[in-house]
Formats: sequence, structure tokens, C-alpha cells
Amino acid sequence: MKQELTVETREGDDVAILVPIGFINAHTVETFDSALRSVLDRGRFAVVINARSLAYVASAGLGALVGTIEEIRENGGDLRICELSDSVAAIFEMVGLPHLFRIFKTEEEAISSFRA
Repeated sequence: MKQELTVETREGDDVAILVPIGFINAHTVETFDSALRSVLDRGRFAVVINARSLAYVASAGLGALVGTIEEIRENGGDLRICELSDSVAAIFEMVGLPHLFRIFKTEEEAISSFRA
């Protein structure tokens, strides 16, 4: 069976960037969660999720995001999201996530928002 999700991680000077590729659902959320967890475990609390290659996110994936945001903010960081496809953006809208996360059109905007 082919893997439904891979997560590329890049770490800049002050921001960690995660690029989930595929689907985040009940079967793949562990892959996403452990990628996010490994960034946080290294003390990186300025996190950008670049969603350009994210085809779909189910409630399990949304739960992983919401579940880490408190810890990230308690450590003085934040989680920003960028490059959402229309379909994933619609899911975020439906569950009210734009009220919880700052969402940007481009990765550059998301990264520079940490410096503002």
C-alpha cells in the first residue's frame, strides 16, 4: 500500500516549515503528528505549515493542529498556515480554524509575519 502522507521538514534560522504531502486522516495523522512533535521537541516553536501539497485534511488532522497550538503558544511561539488549496481552505472555514490560526497566501508572508 502506498503511503498517503509524507511530511517534509525544513528549518530556517528562526522558523520550522512543515510541508505535508497527501492526506491527513485517521490513518496518517500519526505521521503528521510525529513530524510536528519532532520540531517542537527540538524547541522550535515558530512553525509554518505549508499546505500547498495537502490534498485533504480530516478531523484527526485538525485535532493534531489544535492539540499542539496551546503548547506552542505557551512557549512563546505560534503556528501559521500558508498556501491552502480551495478545498482545504473550505474545510478550515467550516470548522472555524481561521479564528485560531493566522493563514497566509505565501510561505514568505507566513515566515516574515514572525518578524513583524
